[in-house]
Amino acid sequence: MTSPLHMSLSACTVAKVTPLWRHFCLMLLALFMPYAQAGTTELFNGVPIDFGETFLHEKRALQLHRVLSAQQTLWVRDAMARIAATVNEARSASHQESNSWRKNTSAQMIELRNALDASGVDPRLGLAVKQIHNWHVSASYIQFEVDYYMPSHVGQSPEIYRDSYSVSKTATDWHFSGHPTATPIGKLSCQFVNALWVCPASPLRP
Repeated sequence: MTSPLHMSLSACTVAKVTPLWRHFCLMLLALFMPYAQAGTTELFNGVPIDFGETFLHEKRALQLHRVLSAQQTLWVRDAMARIAATVNEARSASHQESNSWRKNTSAQMIELRNALDASGVDPRLGLAVKQIHNWHVSASYIQFEVDYYMPSHVGQSPEIYRDSYSVSKTATDWHFSGHPTATPIGKLSCQFVNALWVCPASPLRP
């Protein structure tokens, strides 16, 4: 499929011949260039991150600003593709297991808990990723929590389902390496504070 930017550049090639096309070309570039540039690369803690298009929603849910150092942000950036794929897999219907991106290791012997099944949500409604947060980051190990919005009725306090995950770096790549807790953190209710829905911190574990 031809992108708007590619169409604009093609018009520019034609514009070398005709003044009318030159004017049309400038209009196209002015119209489409912001869309071509928007949302691709952003600066987090001084580190540029290119989100790409794959699992963009999950990547956008990563809470990084002012909670990680520049070095930690670099490590998360390196592992971002695996983190996003893991979160996408955890909230997907189990019948999608044949998808090529699902197997987190070459010999998948580590169980990834299915948040959609465990939360009891109707699979037809699904779970939406609210945020990926509460980071514990090193050069070879990253632990994080994921909040999933559960479907709710208008006027009711939203409820989230939360679980924790970890990824580890091998010699070549990052892989899902298990859950830091034996059981999911589970369902938590959010409160309306200063015109925003605020979800609680994870309960302390014994």
